[in-house]
Amino acid sequence: MRRTKLRPSRSSRYTTARDEMNTYSDIGLCKEWEAERVKHPFFAENMSKDSIFKCWESVSETYSAERYSIIREEILADLSKRGILNSDYTMIDIGSGPGTFAIPMSRHVREVTCVDSSQGMIRRLESECLANKIDNVKAILEDWERYETDSRFDLAFTSLCPPMNTPESIMKMETCAREHCIYVSSMNDNSEMISRIWKALGKNYSYAGYNTRYPYDFLKIIGRSPKLRELSQDQVVDIPLDEAIDNEVKRMLPFVETTEEVRKTIAEIMTDYAEGPRFMIRSKMKVGLLTWKPN
Repeated sequence: MRRTKLRPSRSSRYTTARDEMNTYSDIGLCKEWEAERVKHPFFAENMSKDSIFKCWESVSETYSAERYSIIREEILADLSKRGILNSDYTMIDIGSGPGTFAIPMSRHVREVTCVDSSQGMIRRLESECLANKIDNVKAILEDWERYETDSRFDLAFTSLCPPMNTPESIMKMETCAREHCIYVSSMNDNSEMISRIWKALGKNYSYAGYNTRYPYDFLKIIGRSPKLRELSQDQVVDIPLDEAIDNEVKRMLPFVETTEEVRKTIAEIMTDYAEGPRFMIRSKMKVGLLTWKPN
């Protein structure tokens, strides 16, 4: 496992990508996409970048991708079958987290460079690589918006990374890739329960702006030939009701002052989904796998 230090880049590719993006700034789809994107709690609450970093840092030790385990295996199988994963390829994983995809993908490519802004996520990634004797993964602690490199990678990959959910980030992602770009994001809208809680708290939050359909349609508009595959995984939550309420209150902490009245509101709504002392809910996790050849 190798930690890489950044050096100033002389590359003009990022400037070119920004200039190209200006060409599309008036596209109606981009305006609609932005209008939905800013309903995410991070942006609806006008949180600073530092505050958002702290949110990710606070969950870095407990973050788990097990709920995506079946989808992750399907994605790996799909990319391998289509020859997108290749033992001769290098890859950059943007917003890699603790290595949710980077670690299993490292077995299918020559080298993976992971970029993430969370010290905790990078620390977990390095620890996992060390424990499993993985030596073809490099870690870079950096914010994607500030990241620049003279290197080009065969594959540019990102998964469930909110900062990547803009036309600008997708254009920048292209500048890093020679052969393929791979973009994974949620295709779930708000659950009924979450929508009820937010409405009761006077919040107009939504995750709809992170649907993979937006980057898919954007790429078609600008002349790419993207392929989109929808994947899903059933989920069942069955835990004590008090624990479920505590978890939801903690999840709201960055966005809402969790007074006793707020806790009571959350508890009343969640009780509707309980069976006695247990909170039970079934849902379907939906994810979009988007691939395309860079321009």
